[in-house]
Amino acid sequence: IVDRELARAVYDMRLLVAPVATARTAASRLGDWAAAAAALDRADAAGDGAERSLANRAFHRAMYAGCGNPILVKVLDELQDQTALVSSMVWSTLHSWEQEAAEHRAILRACEAGQADAVRDLMRGHISSFVARSFPENEAR
Repeated sequence: IVDRELARAVYDMRLLVAPVATARTAASRLGDWAAAAAALDRADAAGDGAERSLANRAFHRAMYAGCGNPILVKVLDELQDQTALVSSMVWSTLHSWEQEAAEHRAILRACEAGQADAVRDLMRGHISSFVARSFPENEAR
């Protein structure tokens, strides 16, 4: 079961590691940007939440897999398991994937341009905005 506390813990951890890993991938130029773009296309065409979740996972993995640190990749892979549960739950009531898709495309453009600092900031904003929309601070706990 996914509750607020678990969701916040998962996204707190993602905020700590995903922006750095993604920036490192952009800086290394080892990212598979074609795979990331294909994942975005699959997400756009997804007929259901499961397809969208798998495409989202593939996109994010393409963003961090080239970071040069296999332990960091493993941590993020494990977080993606939990992230998929949280995002699927949220998407069932909050249809935010179009905004997230636009954020993904901006992140991908910055990656393709090798703009590591921009990638880090965009990824941090992407994760933070999902949390703010999905689990607002002023919402009853």
